[in-house]
This record gives sequence, structure tokens and C-alpha cells, in this order.
Amino acid sequence: MEKMNAKDVNDILKILRQHKKTDLITKIRIHFEDILDEDYLPPTRFRRDKYSESEGSADEESVYCTEDEEGFLSLA
Repeated sequence: MEKMNAKDVNDILKILRQHKKTDLITKIRIHFEDILDEDYLPPTRFRRDKYSESEGSADEESVYCTEDEEGFLSLA
């Protein structure tokens, strides 16, 4: 399926105006706002999570804990 462009959206709006469907015109304009706005630029930067994937996981507990001869864990 091809992507919608500004000409396609404007053609749809023209047809809706001929049929006096003002409520649909508003909905189409809101839905395709990014296509109709000539100054629109999609976001270029994505926000990265400041925490790593493994931070706080149970995998790291073995580094901080020791096991005694009876099998009990204690903090190192």
C-alpha cells in the first residue's frame, strides 16, 4: 500500500467539502496533520533509557553476596 501524501489528502478533503461533511473534514485534517503541515519534521533524536538492561537484576547479586558452608547468603 502506498503512503498518503499531501495531494491525496487534499483530494479527499475536496470531495468531502463537495458533500458538506465538515465533521469528517476536521477528523481527516487532525489525522493527517503531519502530512498537511509543510514545516513538520519527524523527531530526529530518540530518548535513551539512562539505566542499563541488567541494572538491578538478580544476576548481579552473586557479586555482592557470599554463601557460607551451610548455604546461607550474606552480604560481602
